Amino acid sequence: MKNRILIGNSMSGDISVFMDILYPKTNSHTLILGESGAGKTYFTQVLLREMIGCQYRCFVLDLAGSLARGQAEKWFFEEMREEVNYINVAEKGTGINLFKRIQLDEETLEKISALSSRLVDTLSFYLGKGEVQRSLLYQAIKKIVERAEKKGISASLADLMNELNNDMDNVEIAKKIALKLAPLVDGAYFDTDINSVYESEKNLMIWEMQSVSLQIKRVISDIILWQLWGEAVVSGSKENPIFVFIDEFQNINLIPNSPTYKILCEGRKYGLNLLLATQFFRGKFSPEVEMAVAQMGNKVCFKPPEREAKLIAEILGSYEDRKKTEKELKELKRGEAKVLGNFYLGKETLNPMKKVNKVKIKTI
Repeated sequence: MKNRILIGNSMSGDISVFMDILYPKTNSHTLILGESGAGKTYFTQVLLREMIGCQYRCFVLDLAGSLARGQAEKWFFEEMREEVNYINVAEKGTGINLFKRIQLDEETLEKISALSSRLVDTLSFYLGKGEVQRSLLYQAIKKIVERAEKKGISASLADLMNELNNDMDNVEIAKKIALKLAPLVDGAYFDTDINSVYESEKNLMIWEMQSVSLQIKRVISDIILWQLWGEAVVSGSKENPIFVFIDEFQNINLIPNSPTYKILCEGRKYGLNLLLATQFFRGKFSPEVEMAVAQMGNKVCFKPPEREAKLIAEILGSYEDRKKTEKELKELKRGEAKVLGNFYLGKETLNPMKKVNKVKIKTI
């Protein structure tokens, strides 16, 4: 049972607890909640180690730098040395072409107009959302992509800046947009293209973004996730699953037309699975997004911040059990978690545990 990962021991009997990361009867997404210092970062490293050991492919969007070389556990990079492709985005960029069209499904390549609309949505995190601004940005992106594709080359953010600076019909607004784009251009986050992130010989790819601004993290995360989605549509399958771990996922674009939401709802059929970690959940998402997150197949909850405890108790259990679960969540010690989903007492057990259980996460 390759898909069952040892995560620790049951607190009620010191029996090994396994998490099924590909349980066929539910989605295979995993939600990891807990306050800073409660143990969720250590747990994600344990989980990634075990998954890589089983030869699964894993991609990490490390927004907070929890897996930076100076922050991660020493054993993590020592053991992962031969498996990890580590990209410090501030130094090396993302390796992804911002203007590359993606596959929308098995047969449909994204149109240039759709690419332009998608990039307007993504860049609006950084540039703002005025309608006139969005319209100018759309037209400029469409022009530079059409021009580049006719020449058989890739468009760039520098091309977009030049197009805006040369807009004589809307000088004031276009130049303001171009000025706002300057930090993205100077950062060279999208100047290199590794063609296919799926074709890496290493099973673990980490994009570390600790030192870039929140707005730029959102742009970068959106582009990476759209790229992963497009490649999963072409190359992914349930037989060869891919896992995407996002730390502090409350800081990314998670709305109904975002790539993260699309993966949450449709990723399973392409073998694309999310592992989402955060310490803050309440009030961050729309009701439909909260529902999609709450329906993730596996939930691992460490001690939460005080104001999050009630909501997490609701995610974990029935209304009747909420008060008890809330109290138990607040009493968790570092490295202890409440789990619900596809968890087993013993690797060979046929059926998952049916209720919330307390687990002591294993140490390396």
